Amino acid sequence: MKRPIAPFLIVAVLAASTACRERPAPEPQAVPEPGGWIMPPQIESVAVRGTDLSLGGRSAPLGRVAVGDPGGQAYAVAADGEGRFELRIPRPARDTLFVVEGRAGQQYYPAPYRLMVAAGSYGPIGLVSIGAPTRRLDPGPSLDAVDTDGRATFLSGRAPAGSQVIVRPGPESGVTANREGRWTVAVAGGTGVIEVAGQVYSPPAGPAANDGTLESIAGGWRISWRAPDGARQTTWFPERRTIEPGFAGPTDQR
Repeated sequence: MKRPIAPFLIVAVLAASTACRERPAPEPQAVPEPGGWIMPPQIESVAVRGTDLSLGGRSAPLGRVAVGDPGGQAYAVAADGEGRFELRIPRPARDTLFVVEGRAGQQYYPAPYRLMVAAGSYGPIGLVSIGAPTRRLDPGPSLDAVDTDGRATFLSGRAPAGSQVIVRPGPESGVTANREGRWTVAVAGGTGVIEVAGQVYSPPAGPAANDGTLESIAGGWRISWRAPDGARQTTWFPERRTIEPGFAGPTDQR
């Protein structure tokens, strides 16, 4: 006797249709630039959200951004279609140099800087790079930071966009703040006494006592660190004079 096959065909079609509906959508992938290059993340801002820090910036559209501490703890978020991202991380209990990288599938694209976050609520936060000026992210005075590798020295700070800032040592005509309100000056030799917009600073000479450790010194904070290739840089952050909204907290007593 022949068996009807129509019911079995219907069941098979329904099963296949259900399987198609339940198949997970592919995870969005980072969009490469022309030539296949993926843009490393660039952190542009930081804000305090209770006991957390909110990091804002840009990266490859739809790419993932990861921030990891030396202990292996990592925090990640996906950028949107325009490459913008916001990542919240706990404020660390110890001064920390975070590694920042972009991820696309199994590929990693490290940023050319470290995110330095002080444990104290009044301490500095910034992007430190070997052979380049620091980009300070917390409120600072007229001088944000002094970076040196023992040969060249970079001075950096913030001022109204397009304004002239008198920096000594520096160009006699002063330096112009860019559209973001940031300026940098490269000077030869050590630091010595620095004058910025009428304020005088005396950065300490030499590196910090221990690499990777932020120390309170000379009215500010100093840190020395090494890149994987062995290059070493020392950064001094002068303390800010006032407490800004979003960074309110007691003066660090370390």
